Amino acid sequence: MLVNLIGDGSGAEESLLVLLAALDRERHTPHLAAPPGDLSARAVALGVPWHPLPEVRPRRREPLRAAAGLLRAAVGLRAALAASGAALVHANSGPALLAATLVAGRRPLLWHCRDLRWPRPVRWAARRAAGTIAISTAVAAELVGAGVPPDRLRMIPNALDPAACRPRRSRAAVRAELGLAADAEVVLAVGQLVPWKRPELLLAAGRQLADRPRLRLLWAGADRFGEHPAWVAQLQAAAAASAGRFVLLGQRRDVPDLLGAADLLALPSAAEPFGRVLLEAAAVGLPVVATAAGGAPEVVQHQVSGLLVPPDDPTALAGALRRLLDDRTLATALATAATTRLRRDFAPARHAAAVQSWYDALLTTAPRQ
Repeated sequence: MLVNLIGDGSGAEESLLVLLAALDRERHTPHLAAPPGDLSARAVALGVPWHPLPEVRPRRREPLRAAAGLLRAAVGLRAALAASGAALVHANSGPALLAATLVAGRRPLLWHCRDLRWPRPVRWAARRAAGTIAISTAVAAELVGAGVPPDRLRMIPNALDPAACRPRRSRAAVRAELGLAADAEVVLAVGQLVPWKRPELLLAAGRQLADRPRLRLLWAGADRFGEHPAWVAQLQAAAAASAGRFVLLGQRRDVPDLLGAADLLALPSAAEPFGRVLLEAAAVGLPVVATAAGGAPEVVQHQVSGLLVPPDDPTALAGALRRLLDDRTLATALATAATTRLRRDFAPARHAAAVQSWYDALLTTAPRQ
């Protein structure tokens, strides 16, 4: 039973769908427990049985409401486990781990850890899970530091099917919709609008590229859970004052189209657990500049499949963007290498086989119910 407590997709949900599509159904039969939404609809389209749960949204400032939501989710998950006869529980997030910890019983509990930081209750539950998947070595190191036993931990990177990221609309059509000139130099960033993603760093880098009048910086993503309203308002004001050079696009469902319409992808985050959008860029042949922190250096090889810059350094970011905008031969070579590596190292079949190997190991050592 795979468990997710958010109904609409972001990176974690998209990666879960890649796994569901690639699992060998002759070895394991997946069921999904999740709230109604895009995730469940797409899972059902893949032939995965779905068990509805109430949605649990992050409420860091309202811990009592958060706890009540987790309890409701746990009650729903208990019923789903009983109905499905699931032998193993695979939690796709920290909140899902907490809910599953309450009701998994003697079933092995596997946590798919997709973050670099976790609240104290999640750290407690992680140390008690039968197994954990880290999506990068950076995440694995944080888990070991938090007390997760190394023998219960496997590093399995995310995967991506390039066909799933094929743009549906032409570059010209997308640019026309966004009001971009055909000759605009378009740098795109994709990610939730939260402080650690560092959108203000991209804006600061853009100011250092004021000599490029055709430059446009686009950010696709939103503060999904409304946790940073004052900060977002400041960012919106800065975007409004940029005279159209820095544009907040809000939450989008057409990321492949946006990638296909851009000239570069920028990932200025303080530290990404993995950086799934780097794979999406590779799928469409888009060159990337990313921060050399967290899991991104495991996805992008500096000056081989992209450029890496130090975190929180707008001057370095601006320099790398300028370099690739000026040297299109280099940009194309880096993007081609990234696409080759995507197909070799981040294939869905390889990812699913590694996850199912972990399933087999946990089921073999699990106590009888």
